[in-house]
Amino acid sequence: MQFKVISVYNHLIQTFDELNMSSDNEARMVRWRCNRGMLELDLLLIPFAENHFRDLSKEEKQQFIELLTYEDPTLFAWLMGHETAADDMLSIVNLVKKLK
Repeated sequence: MQFKVISVYNHLIQTFDELNMSSDNEARMVRWRCNRGMLELDLLLIPFAENHFRDLSKEEKQQFIELLTYEDPTLFAWLMGHETAADDMLSIVNLVKKLK
């Protein structure tokens, strides 16, 4: 069973909207959220956030932020190709794997 922490995602989106955060602040917050409990995920997500997040479209940024709400085992399985990502996350998962 896959769980998402919707409240965290909604809080992040609401925070960005309410504070009208600059892209630098948004990127720093996302980079911080990429620190996971698994080194393997850190090695994929942190470089992606540092090198590519600012260049993503608004929709892709929202998808990446939502991706970060999934639990580590689910993210690991998707990013390692052990499982197929959920349909709504497939494009951003593929982008992270491609650009890491």
